[in-house]
Amino acid sequence: MREVKHEVIIHTQKESGNCQTSLLELAFLPMYGNDNDVERKEFVKEIIRYETELLKKDPTKELLVAATMIMSNKILDKETFDKLWEEIKMIYCLNLNIFQYQK
Repeated sequence: MREVKHEVIIHTQKESGNCQTSLLELAFLPMYGNDNDVERKEFVKEIIRYETELLKKDPTKELLVAATMIMSNKILDKETFDKLWEEIKMIYCLNLNIFQYQK
């Protein structure tokens, strides 16, 4: 059920180009399911990776990624959380450097 909802949200977002409601739902998807479910942890990583790709294209999506990371805090183990967070910080720094260079 989660995978279907995830695919529908991503599909809706891609077709509409800017569906803020669907994007906001991504932040809350990690809350669905059993806390100890391995599949859920993979699902959460997939959501964060998708949002990271959005962040690469649009730096204004940083709050979306941050909200999902907050919701995922208790679901992901510390090592996975830190690895994803490091990747997000690198994207943020890269976007910041590009923005400063453009000025």
